[in-house]
Amino acid sequence: MKVALTYSVLLLSHMQLLGQTFNTVYVLPGSQQAFSAKEHPDGGFMIAGYSKSNMADPAQICLMKIDAEGLLIWRRSYPTPTAALATSVYVLPDGSTIMGGAPWSTLPDSLHLLRTDEDGNVLWHKRYQFNDGSTNVQDVRPTADGGFIFCGRNTIYQPPATFLVDIVIGKVNSAGDLEWHRTIDLGGIESGGRIVEHPSGDFIVGGSSRSNGIPEILLMKMSIQGDTIWTRRSRPLSVESEFADMDLTLDGGIIVTGRAWQQQFEIMLCRYNENGEVAWARTWPTPDSTEVGSGVRQVADGGFIIGGTGGPINDPGSSRYRIMSTDGLGELNWVKFYEIPGPSPIVTDLSLTNDNGFLTIGYIGPNGFDGPSNIFALKTDEHGSSVGINGCPSLSDEFQILPNPTAGQFWIRTPASSIGIKGVQICDATGSVIQELDEAEWGNNGSSTALLQNGIYLVRVSYANGSFVQQRLVVTK
Repeated sequence: MKVALTYSVLLLSHMQLLGQTFNTVYVLPGSQQAFSAKEHPDGGFMIAGYSKSNMADPAQICLMKIDAEGLLIWRRSYPTPTAALATSVYVLPDGSTIMGGAPWSTLPDSLHLLRTDEDGNVLWHKRYQFNDGSTNVQDVRPTADGGFIFCGRNTIYQPPATFLVDIVIGKVNSAGDLEWHRTIDLGGIESGGRIVEHPSGDFIVGGSSRSNGIPEILLMKMSIQGDTIWTRRSRPLSVESEFADMDLTLDGGIIVTGRAWQQQFEIMLCRYNENGEVAWARTWPTPDSTEVGSGVRQVADGGFIIGGTGGPINDPGSSRYRIMSTDGLGELNWVKFYEIPGPSPIVTDLSLTNDNGFLTIGYIGPNGFDGPSNIFALKTDEHGSSVGINGCPSLSDEFQILPNPTAGQFWIRTPASSIGIKGVQICDATGSVIQELDEAEWGNNGSSTALLQNGIYLVRVSYANGSFVQQRLVVTK
């Protein structure tokens, strides 16, 4: 049942739905940010983060429930002795949740595990502190015995300007009682970001490592008893590499996204085998732009979906969100950009939904915690299509290249009006423009591939507002 809220909620949402898709900003009193979301058994979603009733108040762990159309049903805040935020949420089959949380500051403080029923009522709330540090949870998951396993980091501040940062991994029983924990020092600055159960019954921990000042991807395999089976640190493209998210692949391997430094930061996708060894890695250069992958999931056909943000180096406030689709080897299928109104959208989580679509959440507002911000949620179908905001066409509206593959001419079809299309370009696999198409070519007359060799290209449709969508074109003569 939807509960009437006692304060005004402004939903900036286009009301025409494409199936179960939505693109909504939740403008609520004070300030709030979201860091994790999972689908509820009833088709809605649970979103976790923090809320402040005003900027002067301490942050509180926050959980909100939205329905399958993106409408807010309820929001709960959970006061704590010191300021805190939820960094992870997992929804169990009965609709109840487990949340992991972190203290607001790096001063000595405790991590949080908070268990709620399906209506957000607290079942138990436990705090743990290790080694007199500031201990936080970045991810928490259920285990087969009814307990929960978590990973994160422990930070110890040593004045005047030194931080000792180590990985924390722990397990609690169904009542939240601590069974074991490990604080792991690998000799640098390490943090656990994601933990997932491997088909073997062990767990894979993904995160970041920085030794000698160089960031690397960190992977660990742990037993359910907390024993380390193996540890791998890698820079897949022999450059600085930063971890953001991880998923297991259908064959028991690991897929990681984040960013790699190639003259500027670029979205990175890296495939590892089940032993944590690099199989391949990809980046997608975007000239004069800095990009980061924020979420990755494998889909049923073996390909991958990556969520990311980025924008011009000289204008960081104009960052845009995109979803990218690749095949099982990381070759790009399509990229779609989305209109999210407000300054500097920050994407924090990407998840697959039961209808084969994708849910992205994050927040808009000042970068960091220095000003009021609002949560957004974007739900697309399996092709990345969604609705726009306030009646504007969505930049993710589907366009088709027909036929594809092609040996001769091809046509571009857009279900939305083409009034907003500024131009169409054919690019090589690196994104460099090799051919500009005039309006007659991308209109009814079709375009010829006479100037193209056999191979894979990207067709980029640019809009008048500076955004673009691109899809793969295969030429086989």
